[in-house]
Amino acid sequence: MRYLLILLLCSSFAFAECDFSTITESNGKYIYSTECHKKVGKLVKDKADRAKQVEKLNKSIEVKDLVIDKQEQRIQLWMGTTEKLENRVNSIDRWKGANQWLYFGLGVVATSLSIWLASEAIKKR
Repeated sequence: MRYLLILLLCSSFAFAECDFSTITESNGKYIYSTECHKKVGKLVKDKADRAKQVEKLNKSIEVKDLVIDKQEQRIQLWMGTTEKLENRVNSIDRWKGANQWLYFGLGVVATSLSIWLASEAIKKR
């Protein structure tokens, strides 16, 4: 229980609030409480921290954009390669059918020629 009370007291000092309406000016100098001084100091520190954080986030976004651009280039290259390979496979398939008919025709011609030559050889004997 004692530790809880100490914790609550310490936290109330750490989160001291400032009523900015109580700040007064006298002869060009501002008069304000210690809580306001701590609060303004914390705000200034937070602003510097946020500026660093924004800078880091902007760099992260820039790097992300560069990575996305590089990946898009790789995708375009892959798509181009895929399209070329697909065209090549389609061309091979078209020629495969034509080649089969060509080989069949050449086989018929070669068979017919060999039969004719054999018959001519038999006639000359």
